[in-house]
Formats: sequence, structure tokens, C-alpha cells
Amino acid sequence: MLDFVEEPGLKGKSGERRFQVTDQQIEELKKTILATMSSIRSLSFPRTTDLKKCEKCYFLDHCYPNGLPQS
Repeated sequence: MLDFVEEPGLKGKSGERRFQVTDQQIEELKKTILATMSSIRSLSFPRTTDLKKCEKCYFLDHCYPNGLPQS
């Protein structure tokens, strides 16, 4: 069950959602979480290839201290 902090866009609707998950889905989620944790711990944050996203990013100076590469 998921219970949203804010109710969905439509007034009068519950933020609670119930659904069934299989054991296989749970195992896949565990694998995804472990892989993500491993990437974060190894500081593996590959750069995007869409530099338009970088123009307004708070971390622009971290990734590109000399400015964005010219296309």
C-alpha cells in the first residue's frame, strides 16, 4: 500500500493506493536497490549526453568547472 502525503490532483480522492506485488517483483526491486546503492557508493554518476539539461543544473560547476563544452 502507498499512502501519499498530499492527495491526488482530484479533490475528494484518497491518496491511498493498494496493489499486489509478486515475489519476483520484490526480488527485482531488491536487485535494483542493491545495484543503485553500489553505484552511489562508488560515486558512479555518469554525465548526461543532453547538455541542455546542464544549463540550469545546480551542479554545473562541479561537472564542468571550465563551462559547458561547445557542441
